[in-house]
Amino acid sequence: MRITARVLDRIGPRRRRLFVTLHAERPTGHRWIIAPLVDAGLALEEIEVLLVRLGFEATVRGRDLDAFVHRLVDGQPVAVRAAWLETVSRLIAAHPT
Repeated sequence: MRITARVLDRIGPRRRRLFVTLHAERPTGHRWIIAPLVDAGLALEEIEVLLVRLGFEATVRGRDLDAFVHRLVDGQPVAVRAAWLETVSRLIAAHPT
């Protein structure tokens, strides 16, 4: 199984919606978004959980999302925390504005 995190879509002034697609086929051009997490050693199931939680919180929390992004990886090794921040940055950068 492979996960493609498409983009964060703005649905309000401070709210975003995350599109996550699960694939069992070959990678697409958006695989680079989650590449830091894969390279840091996370299993695809762990990445899926992080992205789904991020998408849910982006919908529910809105403004408070920044602090929650960091809490999602509390207790993880430094390499995973850095990879997570890079992944979130790539999600934001991938969205056409």
